[in-house]
Amino acid sequence: MKWTKISLMKMKKTETVSSPIPNEAKIPNIKMKFNEYYKHYLNLHQNKTCILLHYIGQWATIGVIYLIIKYNLWLLIPIIPFVVYPFAWSGHYFFEKNKPAAFKNPWLAKLSDWKMFFEITIGKIKLF
Repeated sequence: MKWTKISLMKMKKTETVSSPIPNEAKIPNIKMKFNEYYKHYLNLHQNKTCILLHYIGQWATIGVIYLIIKYNLWLLIPIIPFVVYPFAWSGHYFFEKNKPAAFKNPWLAKLSDWKMFFEITIGKIKLF
């Protein structure tokens, strides 16, 4: 998949919120549809190393879920959503040089993360 920047200028004014930080991209409104948000999410993931770290983090999440089920470690269920974050956030900090989407909209960001994982797995998004 070839990565292209989305033109935020073409979005309706109701779909964006101005950022108080100078030179920061406009942030999609929480009310926007998932497909629109996913396009914004992909814009935040241009660096292949960052994307790879997200992918590894999702596999780590699957591994933790497997271990929780296999060894009946049900008290560890609350940590499941946070397994991917050390991988993903380090990718944003060191390689992408931007803020993770989870800081602004954690639910849509998590859904987008899993969609990106699926698209990498089926080959729609190429890592190499």
